[in-house]
Amino acid sequence: MKRIKLQHPADRYEKIFNVYEIGDDTANKYAVYNILNKISLPANLDNNYIIKYSVNGLMPLTTLSYNIYGSIHLWWLILMLNKKINSVTLIQPGSVIDVVNPEYLPTLLGSLQK
Repeated sequence: MKRIKLQHPADRYEKIFNVYEIGDDTANKYAVYNILNKISLPANLDNNYIIKYSVNGLMPLTTLSYNIYGSIHLWWLILMLNKKINSVTLIQPGSVIDVVNPEYLPTLLGSLQK
């Protein structure tokens, strides 16, 4: 099995999991994720890492991620911090959610990728 180097930006959920290429010839090659890996944030995450964010309008997680971090790819981090949020429903206006303070985002993403 040959490991594939992903070309995605570092903030993508897919980047955290190892992807492998299986097969010997071009016709029979395919990629698989290591589905045994999981991501979890520590229950005792320092409060300096988390800030409260008030949602101004009805929006999907990708838009919310862009508004906070400048990237649509960090939707999964918002979802993880707010376990009560459903990934397929829009966030209601007036909701106050937890988000990672953008100042500490590189540190947190770096620790997740290790």
